[in-house]
Amino acid sequence: MVNDLDIKRLDDIIFKSDKIAVICFFSSNYKPSLETIVELSKIVDEQKDFDLYKVDFIKNKDLVKNFEIITVPTVIFFNNGCEIYRTSGTLNTKQLRNIIKYVKLC
Repeated sequence: MVNDLDIKRLDDIIFKSDKIAVICFFSSNYKPSLETIVELSKIVDEQKDFDLYKVDFIKNKDLVKNFEIITVPTVIFFNNGCEIYRTSGTLNTKQLRNIIKYVKLC
C-alpha cells in the first residue's frame, strides 16, 4: 500500500517508525515516475519491514526542497531516522528488487 506523505507527518514516519520508510518523489505528469510507484508498491507489499510513501513533486515543494530533489522519480530509504540509500531515475523491477535486498542488509 502506498501512503501520501506531507511535511506534518515526516518526523513520525522517518524517526519513529520501526520499519524502513521508502519515500518516492514523483510527478503525475511523468509516466515513468508513476510506474516506479506501482512497481515499488508491488515489491514493498511483499515485505513486512517496509512502508512506502509518495510525494508529489509539484504539490509538495517544501519536501522537495528539504530533500534536495532535482529529478523524478527519486526514491529515498530511511531506517531509524537515517537516510540509508537514495536513487534517482527510472529503474526496472529487477533493479528495484536488488535495491530492496541491499537496503535490508544496511
